[in-house]
Amino acid sequence: MKWIFALFAVLLPATGYAQSNFEKAKQFSTERDYLQAYNFALPAVKEAPKNVEVLLLAGEIYLEMEKVDSAVQFLARAEDIDNSTNVIRKYAKALARAGKFQDAVKYAKKAIKKDEKDAYNQLALADVYLKADSLKQAEMTIIVAKELNKKIPDGFVALGDLYYAQKVYELARMNYEEALLLDSTLLDARIKLATSYYKLANAEPDKDLSNELFSRSLKEWNRITKEDPKNASAFYEQGKIFYLADKYGEAAKSFYQYTLLRPEGWLGMWYLAQSSFKIGQYDSAVKQLEIVKLKIDTVNERATLLLAQSQFELKKYKESAANFAIAQKFSVTNPAIKIDALDMERWGRAAILSGDTATAFQNFKTVIDNSDGKKCSLMYSYAYLLKEKKMYDESIQVYRKRIAACNDSMSIKSRLFIGLNYYSYNKPDSAVIALQEFIQLDPNNLYGRIMLSNSFAALKLTDSSKKTLLDAFEIGKQNPATSKRDLENVLGEICRIYLDAKDYTNLLKYAKTWSELNPESPTAFIYIAVSYQGNADKDNACKNYREVLKRDKENKVAKQNMKALGC
Repeated sequence: MKWIFALFAVLLPATGYAQSNFEKAKQFSTERDYLQAYNFALPAVKEAPKNVEVLLLAGEIYLEMEKVDSAVQFLARAEDIDNSTNVIRKYAKALARAGKFQDAVKYAKKAIKKDEKDAYNQLALADVYLKADSLKQAEMTIIVAKELNKKIPDGFVALGDLYYAQKVYELARMNYEEALLLDSTLLDARIKLATSYYKLANAEPDKDLSNELFSRSLKEWNRITKEDPKNASAFYEQGKIFYLADKYGEAAKSFYQYTLLRPEGWLGMWYLAQSSFKIGQYDSAVKQLEIVKLKIDTVNERATLLLAQSQFELKKYKESAANFAIAQKFSVTNPAIKIDALDMERWGRAAILSGDTATAFQNFKTVIDNSDGKKCSLMYSYAYLLKEKKMYDESIQVYRKRIAACNDSMSIKSRLFIGLNYYSYNKPDSAVIALQEFIQLDPNNLYGRIMLSNSFAALKLTDSSKKTLLDAFEIGKQNPATSKRDLENVLGEICRIYLDAKDYTNLLKYAKTWSELNPESPTAFIYIAVSYQGNADKDNACKNYREVLKRDKENKVAKQNMKALGC
């Protein structure tokens, strides 16, 4: 029995064996789950800092996770330990990804020097030249590689990449197809083939052929995502195609999948933010923009402008105005940041809605002064804003400019506001002219007639003032579209005029008409009671003051007059 227990003790560690960080990273990488592999890559390097296989795997994982600088460091350490051509090639390509083209060329040539007959070394150099946009040198290097080995699929992929960079998509397609015939597992080549089909479809004038090419592109994308659903590059490239084709909804879906697979793929998030903005998903756009403007220095300025626009749409006016102000400063030194007339208008509206009228005035004036005269809505808003700020002359000027430029219903109403400006500016004679012009165009507008009456009254033209109100009442009664409130306003003004004139008979007549129109109006019954009181009819006066208190228990006028009458 003892030997059984001893055997069990020997076997126990094997059955309870835990994977190392390297093995976990390798397993997830094999499954192309780089998001999970990333969690184990650095711990694996710390456990075996001089293990070339570990360093190469860490470099691969970090490249996939868009952490290029760290990947370069891992591969540099690997190259220091093992300068075999395979390691040197990987290092050279990583340097090119990092934009360090001189060093990349140096190491690619180092690999060639070690083995001039290895086509893969030549292709590594060609890859560097392609990334550096040195297409002529890339072409010459690919030719050398093809002469060394005509059968490897990588040579066809390199030619495809060259033609793709030259935008000769038909030749790119042919070479990617050749490569995939030799090795159907080349997913990067399949991604580029799908993209080439799409480019060809867009350029094809024949509708049937264009549809066929679109179908082929879609078929390839479906195959890619089915065979490798965690291929972040596939979603990124697919998203770019949709984005460039102005299919922002589809682009947003692709870039969203990309960001799930690459949470720190900031460029993909930048495209996602722009796509979200284009389809009106401003909440999402704001979250994404606030991240990328901190993560990508080169897009900070454009992201700030988009952020201002998105916040405006979300009615976050204070934040929007602040970001428009920052974007405006950027536009002084960066011609790519353009604050156009619409942005100036948005900024102005955001400013005024967050309490900054000075900025609003400045922006509205700038837009209107530099427009072709067709900023109708803005001119109306700006003129009204000037009126509210008691800048009457300026308001009148803008309203007149709008009338000249815009032939619409609001231009008619602009005449009303010109009259109101004159009235508020204590120029009743000018107000009369403007309001009469308005009433000719909108005869059913009772408010305009009330203000015309007030203007006559300010000129001491009492008869004209009264006649204007009586005409307004008759017009209002005959118009079925007149609101009860508008009629009450007219009756209130008529009653006020007759009260001032101590014409209690007519006051009673129109006050009763008012009470019939709105039996719940305490003001109507106040006027009825006052008219009886003025005619020395105490009983009816007291009776109607009580009617007032039924409708308004705390009415001071009714209480005081009842006390005075001894009701």
